[in-house]
Amino acid sequence: MASDEELQSTNEELQSVNEELYTVNSELQEKNQELHEINNDMNNLFESTEIGTLFLDRELKIRKYTKSLIPGCAWPRRSSTHATGEPYEIELNLTTASGEEVWIWARGAVEYDANKRAISLRGVAQNITERVKLRDELIAQKQFLDRVNELSPVGIFVSNYKEDRYRYFNDQFPGL
Repeated sequence: MASDEELQSTNEELQSVNEELYTVNSELQEKNQELHEINNDMNNLFESTEIGTLFLDRELKIRKYTKSLIPGCAWPRRSSTHATGEPYEIELNLTTASGEEVWIWARGAVEYDANKRAISLRGVAQNITERVKLRDELIAQKQFLDRVNELSPVGIFVSNYKEDRYRYFNDQFPGL
């Protein structure tokens, strides 16, 4: 009879533990569903803004990135930002896995835990390849025109009549 009572008591305890496990499992599934919805919302937000975003771990390895950031790029492993804690703003010349050269502008800062250990980098990145190409073309054109003006035996004078002042003259102009 004592063994029947012990079995009955053990059975009741097991049923109680089973009910607790069922409750915990239900709560876990609800939290998992919430997390899934939040993750989808964040992904939709990142994709709709079309701003390249990198998520890096403590070793500055890429955990995740948005599609608007060019996939397949090699990213630098370390930065002085990690050591100094200063915010960063850089332009990077990267090569994609397919061999395409791209330029990325990135800005952000290091995030630290309570013990002042770097735990991640927070920031944004944007593909600026077209802007860099245009900038390089303008620099090349300016260098060409500067060279033409330097070698020209003719005096060149450019003025802004609206403001009644000169904008440019070459070395040969004052001698005229």
